[in-house]
Amino acid sequence: MIYLGSLVKETDEKYRVGLIHYKPFDLVHGIKKEDGTLKTEAELRASGALVAEMPKPEALEGQIVAGTFYNPFTGAVFYEYVDKPAEPKTEAERLTELEEQMDTLALSLLDVMGV
Repeated sequence: MIYLGSLVKETDEKYRVGLIHYKPFDLVHGIKKEDGTLKTEAELRASGALVAEMPKPEALEGQIVAGTFYNPFTGAVFYEYVDKPAEPKTEAERLTELEEQMDTLALSLLDVMGV
């Protein structure tokens, strides 16, 4: 079982997943109570959700995963996607852009001065 925790309600059918624990019942790395014993299935369900498996996010062209969500009515885990941000400009592109701006400002200044 996989534990989904820190669920934040967005709608009745959609909770944003804040924590995924792939081995909640592992003796070493499992989710434990303050006394060091493992939490029971009922205790974990009271604070989150348990699912059998996690779907793999789709590889969508130009998109990235915006969030992982859980539907408590169906038990389904799903992802929402957003457009991938534009690649940052290279140093050469920024330099060229600044040079063009300086040329424009210089021409404007010469025009104002009447030269």
